[in-house]
Amino acid sequence: MHVLVPIDGSEASFRALEAAFDSDPTEVTALTVIDPTDPSYVAPEDLPTDAPANYPGASDDWWEQAQEQAEAVCEEARERDPGVPLETEIEEGDPADVVLSYAQEEDVDRLVLGSHGHGGYADATLGSVADEVSRKAGTTVTLVR
Repeated sequence: MHVLVPIDGSEASFRALEAAFDSDPTEVTALTVIDPTDPSYVAPEDLPTDAPANYPGASDDWWEQAQEQAEAVCEEARERDPGVPLETEIEEGDPADVVLSYAQEEDVDRLVLGSHGHGGYADATLGSVADEVSRKAGTTVTLVR
């Protein structure tokens, strides 16, 4: 069984990865999505001044920092590997859209994701990515708190 786990560096996403490992999969893919419209990848003081306010990903510096952060998240995922075959992937785009298309293209059997990521109101609501993926996925979705 191929399990896809979107990870964003949040504790909820790493709890989802642990749950995926515990589900006796044959393969796990940890997918990190760089969202070019999300300034949270970079500390506000590090946002480049040449990027438009509504599009932080317009700068090369921003992309380099976002890529470095994504690679660090993937490295942390690899360090948690309990012996299950684990692949890490980094994609760019809207997180929900990327997760859904990746799952379809790679014929994923199951999605396991944190109920919320690093966005606001994390304890009070279902995250927007988790909500959209759980409603639109063509396969089994497990949400982990």
